[in-house]
Amino acid sequence: MSAEKLPQSPGKFGTRHVQTILMSLSLIVGYGMRISISIAVVAMTNKNENNGFRTYDWNFKDKGLILSAFLWGYAASQVPSGYLASTWRASKLFSIGLFLSSLVTLSTPFLADYGGYVAVCASRVAVGLFQACFLSSIHVLTSKWAPPLERSRISAYISSGTSLGTVLAMALSGLIADSSVGWPGIFYIFGSAGLVTSIMFYFNVTDGPAFHPSISQAEKNYIMESLSCAEEEEKYKPRLPWKKIMTSLPMWGIIFAHMGTNWGSYTIQTEIPEYIKSVLQFGMTENGLISSVYYIASWVLCFPYSWFADYAVIKGMSVRVVRQICNTVAMWGAAVVLIILCFVDTLGKAWPIAMLAMAGALTAGIICGFNVNHIDLSPNFAGAMYAISNCLSTFVSIVVPIVCSAITQDTNDPGPWHTVFYITAATYFITNLIYVLLAQGNTQSWNEKNIENIADPIKRLSVVSLYDTKILASVP
Repeated sequence: MSAEKLPQSPGKFGTRHVQTILMSLSLIVGYGMRISISIAVVAMTNKNENNGFRTYDWNFKDKGLILSAFLWGYAASQVPSGYLASTWRASKLFSIGLFLSSLVTLSTPFLADYGGYVAVCASRVAVGLFQACFLSSIHVLTSKWAPPLERSRISAYISSGTSLGTVLAMALSGLIADSSVGWPGIFYIFGSAGLVTSIMFYFNVTDGPAFHPSISQAEKNYIMESLSCAEEEEKYKPRLPWKKIMTSLPMWGIIFAHMGTNWGSYTIQTEIPEYIKSVLQFGMTENGLISSVYYIASWVLCFPYSWFADYAVIKGMSVRVVRQICNTVAMWGAAVVLIILCFVDTLGKAWPIAMLAMAGALTAGIICGFNVNHIDLSPNFAGAMYAISNCLSTFVSIVVPIVCSAITQDTNDPGPWHTVFYITAATYFITNLIYVLLAQGNTQSWNEKNIENIADPIKRLSVVSLYDTKILASVP
């Protein structure tokens, strides 16, 4: 359907925007719990700035295991959680995952005291298991709430929660660790915020306009007509065409881009705090603030990117070209900046910080690149597709702390860190090249809900279904 034929918005602000805000807020809090460990583990092992709180004799290998433990659980449950998000209630799955990961986060100081780094690793595995549903659930919800002409903007606003959550985690964690509540306060504050937010999400976010109790009829019609779906279609869930998804070249382009992005993002998340402490010689408070610069720049720039992407589509540029441009500026631009960083970090502390900010600003483009491309290819299966690409790319992320700790044995020497940055730049370049060659922007033929793909509603009944009047109503 062309931009001219799509229904026009009934108003500037509506229920879909409230849903967008709540999803973004929940990602902010969820990513705060996820990322704060990067600063917390530095404070937990820093005997010079501990404010009287217990510190631990964990070596660089132990810390690497703690930083990667989240990803073990995250990778293990990606596909099951993506399947659940696509076939059950994405909104309820997200809120339950956020609630349970918050409880585990709150217990981490206790586990560290009584179980050491092994217990902390176990807690991070659990947090990863519970948060694995986040992005696939968000993709499903976005595919139901975002009209095509607003897709890049709504997706960017929601996804910006990941950057803003990382900013807050990096900036606040250093301040909290230096305060009277010490490093345990990092887990207590973010865990408590997660509990409150999960309850808000559970009672206020729905699985599309068809299920929202107070959305206006005009806005409901606008969204559903734009997405070319009828309310009756909500009764049935199609079977996932696994073979067609896994043999789709555009899907493999997304997977490679996702892998490259994860390598870069996890290098920044897990290793930059140590680089700032050891090479740039900053203290805990400054470390947290400087580590957040990358994500502040990314958060700010994601909005202009999203406006450009939607404007270009409205003006007739193909979705494929828009995704390719945004992704290339993001990944190849960041690769160039990381290479420059290796040549300027001996000129003074300001240069590396500026390069990190520039890299963050450029990588914001992925939000309008591969990151939303799942929905372009298949709105019906976007959640499961994201789970697949996220699962495979997470295995890449697990390797990052291990590889970096092996390379940077002497953390005070800039040379090994340059090797880390060169590897990251090469990864960005190669994976984006594959994405550009394989990318598509049109809806794929296997997205359609044909008779062969429709799951028998009788077979889908479960204990949960017995309390769901919408599912019961669909059974003949």
